[in-house]
Amino acid sequence: MIISDLINLKQNLTALNLAKSGRILALDVGSKRIGIAICDDQRIIATPKVIIERQSNLIDFKKILLILQETQAKLIVIGIPLDSGDNFVEKLPKELNKMSEFIMRFAKNFEQFLHNNFENSTINNLAISKNSNSPIPIVLFDERYSSFSARMINHQNIKHHKKVKYYDDVSASLILDHFLQYLHQSFD
Repeated sequence: MIISDLINLKQNLTALNLAKSGRILALDVGSKRIGIAICDDQRIIATPKVIIERQSNLIDFKKILLILQETQAKLIVIGIPLDSGDNFVEKLPKELNKMSEFIMRFAKNFEQFLHNNFENSTINNLAISKNSNSPIPIVLFDERYSSFSARMINHQNIKHHKKVKYYDDVSASLILDHFLQYLHQSFD
């Protein structure tokens, strides 16, 4: 299940019993790398996890699946860049830019991969419900300024640490942090 309608996100997560707890895995998907971040069960802290160098969808999906199994995440958030408007629901289907379209295809292909592996019982232990045909919901969440923010964080830390070449995992943690803030505001 891909959730792109943030207006009904609260209802969807409540119906899936995912409203207030459980780890969330965030992906910052690019054409060369995928940054991955995870949060704790209480959804308080988003932490950068790893950067995957892109090879092929199948290889990348298998690597993400291993991380899902390791972390026991119950929800996946994929950052998707939108145009400069703030209305996510209206912008998503109408005005996707090329990167947004790329990420939308990635999300749909990953959902199909999860579905196929769920049917083959590869990831049955991750399933939300044995009756579900989609083992782990995927939420598309606005990531407009996450890469820029991650670069700024990296730049500020130069004097204390060696400069990091890639910051995709930090971008993923920023996406996840913004999503967690959105959830806390929605459920409080």
